[in-house]
Amino acid sequence: MNRVSRRLAGAVRGLSLLCLCLAGLGGTAHAARPLPKPAQLAEGGSRQGWVLAGRNHSLALRTDGTVWAWGDNTHGQLGHGEFRNQVTPTRVSGMRLTTDFAAGFTHSLAVTPPNGTVWAWGDNSAGQLGNGTTDAQPAPVLVPGLQDVKAVAAGVGASYALKNDGTVWAWGENSSRQLGDGTRVNRRTPVKVLHGAPVVALASGASHALARTADGTVWSWGLGTHGRLGNGAETLSLVPVAWTAPAGSPVVSISAGTDHSVATLADGSVLSWGSAALGQLCQGGSAHRGTPAPIW
Repeated sequence: MNRVSRRLAGAVRGLSLLCLCLAGLGGTAHAARPLPKPAQLAEGGSRQGWVLAGRNHSLALRTDGTVWAWGDNTHGQLGHGEFRNQVTPTRVSGMRLTTDFAAGFTHSLAVTPPNGTVWAWGDNSAGQLGNGTTDAQPAPVLVPGLQDVKAVAAGVGASYALKNDGTVWAWGENSSRQLGDGTRVNRRTPVKVLHGAPVVALASGASHALARTADGTVWSWGLGTHGRLGNGAETLSLVPVAWTAPAGSPVVSISAGTDHSVATLADGSVLSWGSAALGQLCQGGSAHRGTPAPIW
C-alpha cells in the first residue's frame, strides 16, 4: 500500500464513526459497536490532509504538493481561476508543495513552505480570505502578514491558522464570536485568538472552534447553543473556555461538525457533545449534551 493509499485508508477509518452514529437515525437508538482501539477521529475524513470536503466541494492534496478540487464553484472555492463547476478534479492555480489545507463552507485555505504562508480562495463575503477585502477570489490570494503557519482550519465564514509558536489566528465571520478575539466584529485580516497555553491542534465547526494543547486540554469558543462548547453553558463565548476530559485520560485528537464536536482520548475512548438532533452524538436519543460524554 503506497503512502496515499495509507492516508486514504485512515480517512475511511475516521469516517466509520460517522457511519456508526447515523445508525441511530429514524427514531430508534442503536447500541454503538466498538471499533478497534485506539480510535482515531479525523476532520473532514482526514484532518492530516490528502482529502477534505466543504459544503459542496472537495479538495485533494497529492504527494507532489499540488492541490486539486472539484464540485461547486459558485464562489470560486475550487481555485482554478474561474467560477465554473467541475465534475472531475482540476488543479488549484499556483499551489505547489502545500503542507496543510482546509475546506470551508464555500472557501478554501492552504499553507505553503518555506515560510508557512497562507493562501485563500473562494467566498469572501465576511472577509474569510483574510486579504482585507470582501471580494470573492477564484484563484488563491496571499493572506498578508501571516507566516510560520503549520496548520489551518475553516468554518462557514471564518478561517483559522495555527503557528509554530502555538498561537492561533482567526479572520472572517464573527457574529457568533467564533474568532475568539473578545469581540463580535468581522475581521478582514487575521487577529490573535485570546487563548491560554500554546496550541497543538485546531478544528472548526460552523460557528464554533476548538483547540487542543499539549497536555490534552481542549479550548472552545463561539456559538454555545446546544452545548457546542462542551463547558456546560448555552451562551456565546467571546474568548476560549477550557475543559479537560472527565475520564482522566488526556485528549489526543479533536474534530467539529456543524453543531457538535468529538474527541478521542489517549486510552482510545471517544467523547461527543453538542446537538444530537440527528443522532450525531451516537449516545442514543436526540437530547443535546452540554458536556462531553463517552460514546464507548
